[in-house]
Amino acid sequence: MYFPAVVRQAALLDVAVRTQGRPEDTLTGVRRKVHDLDPELAVSAARTMNPWVAGNAVQPRFQAALFAAFACVALLIAAVGIYGVLSYSSF
Repeated sequence: MYFPAVVRQAALLDVAVRTQGRPEDTLTGVRRKVHDLDPELAVSAARTMNPWVAGNAVQPRFQAALFAAFACVALLIAAVGIYGVLSYSSF
């Protein structure tokens, strides 16, 4: 693994834990187990999967909405253009 010079001081690690109960109740057990394994390790950003997924989906959702808005504007411009051409054509 490659770690940049800034991160060599402290190793960063993401861990996912599957549970059948309430995830909030499991967080305390995970923190306790990590502390039992190494008391100097810090669990800094423990959270459930829903906020994590929601946080990571913000940018793709915004980009999709922006793309859809531009597509609607393009469709409107194309419709106005086709209407303009057809209105001046002689049948």
